Amino acid sequence: MKNKRKKVFAAVILFALILLLFSPRIAKAISKNSTFRYVQNNQTELAEIALGVIDGEIKTPYQCDDYTAQYYKAATVKEPIVEFFGRGFGIAPAGCYTGFYYSPKDIPVRFQGTGTVMEPHKNGWAWVYHETGDNNGYTEKICDNWYWFEFYF
Repeated sequence: MKNKRKKVFAAVILFALILLLFSPRIAKAISKNSTFRYVQNNQTELAEIALGVIDGEIKTPYQCDDYTAQYYKAATVKEPIVEFFGRGFGIAPAGCYTGFYYSPKDIPVRFQGTGTVMEPHKNGWAWVYHETGDNNGYTEKICDNWYWFEFYF
């Protein structure tokens, strides 16, 4: 009976470890796919919100479903964006944040519109903060004017 309990306990521990290792990857894939669908299905309404934010008619932060819209126009970037922050998990130095943003000129930019060059990577663009540590991120086009992002720090 004790051997059976030990085996069950070991199996539960093994399952928990596997879940801990793979759950961020699974959560990220689910988050990305659901974000793409959400933006594609709600482009008109989201564009109205984004343009209202840029014109100053809608004050930020603005809550939109499960996302919080915020306006960013960094001094180093000529392209303002309206970022819809969605989900985050983990704490530094293992935090990951995802969402999407509206780019009026259809230009991909870094997290919160901060500037420096991004490099082509996979199906989008990546950036690394070489000068300040291990922060990095990735952005990918969803459709015209809309981009998905993930940011790690």
